[in-house]
Amino acid sequence: GTMGALYWQLNDIWPAPTWASIEFGGKWKILHSFARHFYDNLLVSPYLDNNNIKVSLVRDDYYGKLDFDLSVKVYDWSQNRPIYEHKSRHSSDSFSAQVIYDISLLELHRVAKCSHIDCHWYWVLSVEVTN
Repeated sequence: GTMGALYWQLNDIWPAPTWASIEFGGKWKILHSFARHFYDNLLVSPYLDNNNIKVSLVRDDYYGKLDFDLSVKVYDWSQNRPIYEHKSRHSSDSFSAQVIYDISLLELHRVAKCSHIDCHWYWVLSVEVTN
């Protein structure tokens, strides 16, 4: 057997506010721009787990060992440059899943000198393939 997924309601056949990801004339809706990455081999997933902010990395590829940098940037809503940045180096193997960042919400508020109400976080993953 095989595994797969069915993409339902790909396109509209007339103008209407629907769940389809392509308009009736062929223009992509915002959903379709995201849908092309639904099945990527590299998934970076930031999430809140109780009072901890975690970032998980899931790899589903054959590239072998992968070295990468994870940058966590905290931005104040009133400016366009980060008020706090933390960079860490990681590595992972093919077909693996791991938590690559884990910090308590209170600790991040303390080091960034900003709460989640006043600021927003941005994660940047820089990947380097090695042989």
